[in-house]
Amino acid sequence: IERRANSADWAEMKNIEAEFAALQRTALIANPLVSGQPILFIVRSQYKKDHHNTATIFKTGEINTNSFEGGGAMKTIDLAKGGQVRTLIESDEGLIRDPEVHFNGRKIIFSMRRNIRDDYHIYEINSDGTGLRQLTSASGVADFDPLYTPFDDIIFSSTREPKYCMCNRHIMGNLFRMDADGANIHQIGKSTLHEGHSSLMPDGRILYDRWEYVDRNFGDAQGLWTI
Repeated sequence: IERRANSADWAEMKNIEAEFAALQRTALIANPLVSGQPILFIVRSQYKKDHHNTATIFKTGEINTNSFEGGGAMKTIDLAKGGQVRTLIESDEGLIRDPEVHFNGRKIIFSMRRNIRDDYHIYEINSDGTGLRQLTSASGVADFDPLYTPFDDIIFSSTREPKYCMCNRHIMGNLFRMDADGANIHQIGKSTLHEGHSSLMPDGRILYDRWEYVDRNFGDAQGLWTI
């Protein structure tokens, strides 16, 4: 392909580029990290433009709640089977977000808001789309960004201790932890503003981003922290 491209005219170059794109895709799909298991993904509309720290995505009670736009799904694609797509859960009015696959691959935890009148709650579903169950249900509270721990506890962000971003009126959240069945919810993060997007590190610590104004200039307001 490279030799042909060095001497190709414009008309032939289009065919060569298409051939190279097909080769790239074939090589990508051959990678077992891509095609060894189905890949989980979310379908939704692009979020409407808003202030850049809208971490809770137009939750109930915020000044921008009406910017919420429902309609979405959680699906898998199996590239080893020709790109077969399977829908695990779908909502016409709601929004599904923040999926996290369990270590054993058999279940998925995620956050969902069924419609604009609902709040974000934590749900769990089997990886085949069966067994949907709701783990959190507090009214007027947003629970999102869930994460499995090796002990099967769940870390998530929540607005259960309500606070506002200091430069506007967006409602912020902190880190919480609960049992696998949603019991014994307790707060593990205690900052003045927002803690989210948790990720498990190899040594068991939780890596997350934290919005704050303490000893930070504006451009560095969202730093990485561990707990």
